[in-house]
Amino acid sequence: MAAARPILGRVLPGSSILFLCDMQEKFRHNIAYFPQIVSVAARMLRVARLLELPVLLTEQYPQGLGPTVPELGAEGLQPLTKTCFSMVPALQQELDSRPQLRSVLLCGIEAQACILNTTLDLLDRGLQVHVVVDACSSRSQVDRLVALARMRQSGAFLSTSEGLILQLVGDAAHPQFKEVMPSRPPPPPLHLTKVLSLGSGNTSRHQQAAASRGSQVLGGEAAGHCHRHKSMKGAHRWTTRTTESDEMGEVIQRVRAQRRGFVLEGLGGVLEQVTLE
Repeated sequence: MAAARPILGRVLPGSSILFLCDMQEKFRHNIAYFPQIVSVAARMLRVARLLELPVLLTEQYPQGLGPTVPELGAEGLQPLTKTCFSMVPALQQELDSRPQLRSVLLCGIEAQACILNTTLDLLDRGLQVHVVVDACSSRSQVDRLVALARMRQSGAFLSTSEGLILQLVGDAAHPQFKEVMPSRPPPPPLHLTKVLSLGSGNTSRHQQAAASRGSQVLGGEAAGHCHRHKSMKGAHRWTTRTTESDEMGEVIQRVRAQRRGFVLEGLGGVLEQVTLE
């Protein structure tokens, strides 16, 4: 008997839809990386419009949490209001009217609440869910990281905005390619949030402090690039380089990893697991 063919999670414009979940005013100062999340979601929305993907937008209890933030660029979209911690009940009619739908691209907040429950409801309907990890966040980074892992365990695909956009375009010869892919690459989408020691009781004070501040960004809100340097026998120094903004310039944090290693985690979950010899 032939083995079952794995689900590859391909994304095609004709069978995909973009969901934008609850990016509202009252969340602005409470959600980690809120400006970056909205910026990436706005890019996904622009691409969806260029490629003529349908887009659905929800707002959670707007009387108390306010309207969708203007920088999302969602003018012309009619938000569907809800109180449920899932988008699906409010969008039931829209989903039923699209029998060709196969893939849902999901952006918004919060990861452990409406994003997780929307994902589970969509999977239960037999749809493929692509969580745009650089466009999803929470107040707590523990909640965000665990929710991303939980969604992947349940069968969702964790993707970046760039990866999904390239899948949707499919070819550099696509007539919209230059419009959806800026000439200057956007800043890296992942944001370092913590360094955790693995299998070692001899962690440095830098690692211990970083682990205890689970939600604090190491050196700024940008993706890190790691470089290894020999520093002493039996140990390596890892330099995590991050860029906060043009004004702030480059910030460099050095974390000395003793013995076994550590994990760098960000908006996409585990970025890199490092084992030191």
